[in-house]
Amino acid sequence: MIPRATVFLLLLTLNACRDGSSTPPVDLLVHEPSAPVPAKVCGLDHFCWYSPLPQGQRMNALWGAAWNDLWAGTSDGLLHFDGSAWSFVATPGGSNQVRSLWGSGAADVWAAGDALWHWDGKAWSAVTGLPDPGASYLSITGSGTGSSGSGLKEVWLLEDTGDGKEERHTILYWNGAQW
Repeated sequence: MIPRATVFLLLLTLNACRDGSSTPPVDLLVHEPSAPVPAKVCGLDHFCWYSPLPQGQRMNALWGAAWNDLWAGTSDGLLHFDGSAWSFVATPGGSNQVRSLWGSGAADVWAAGDALWHWDGKAWSAVTGLPDPGASYLSITGSGTGSSGSGLKEVWLLEDTGDGKEERHTILYWNGAQW
């Protein structure tokens, strides 16, 4: 047997929608916050685009430390989302394609593409000391501590050298001190 209080609440709820619509009273609706209004984003070629973002460049990779700290690799560099807007970020050396992103935290992000770059939480810098400085990079992944500033453990990088029959792919390994 159903308790009388339960029946009364059920009838009260059903009666609240009897105004001819199937929509419950406004105070019962869940309201989601509206999306932020995006600002324009401009690339190195001075081409700018607006909502919906990101657009205008081929997107190759996406990595984020948090909902308000996202990096996107594009055919012309990087885009960064700070929780309210996307902005274009040039890689060191100018316009460069970014094919892959990986990080262990907000202050330890790697971008692989026409070169290899590292984000220390303040600025991007070109990575040096790689076996073939003229190579391009197809993919990057690793294992880290996951907390900002506490240090990187390992990184694996897929290097691409040569063309045609001379093309070679090499897996490089970073142990936290050297390749």
